[in-house]
Amino acid sequence: MDDVVQETLLTIHQARQTYDPNRSFTAWLRTIAQRRAIDGLRRNRRTGTREVCAPLAYENHSDPSGDPGEAAFQRDATEVRNLAIGKLSAGQREAVEHLALHSRSLAQTAMVTGRSIGSLRVDWHRALKTLRAQFSGKD
Repeated sequence: MDDVVQETLLTIHQARQTYDPNRSFTAWLRTIAQRRAIDGLRRNRRTGTREVCAPLAYENHSDPSGDPGEAAFQRDATEVRNLAIGKLSAGQREAVEHLALHSRSLAQTAMVTGRSIGSLRVDWHRALKTLRAQFSGKD
């Protein structure tokens, strides 16, 4: 409603030179106000079919990315993981990076690295054994 009033006043200001003092001012004003009101109804109908106003929906669903504690935990976990992977031998590290971090298959990793599937499988299993020992405290 306030938008329509403001648009009406703005239109009156912009169209003031079109007013003819020999004619009725109220008819001129009413015509402008009716047209702005119709424009407002059309705009509300268009946006009403596409937009949903549900302010309580925002209050009921929290933003999971907004938790600073979770973000810090993720950073710490990534740092610990990277340190653990950094302690592996070069072959084991390469197998872990391609197979686990890049989600490649053994065949894809073999093609990218130029190594055999067997050597990748051996390094993968040795890396898993070493990482398990590191994270269980049996280092």
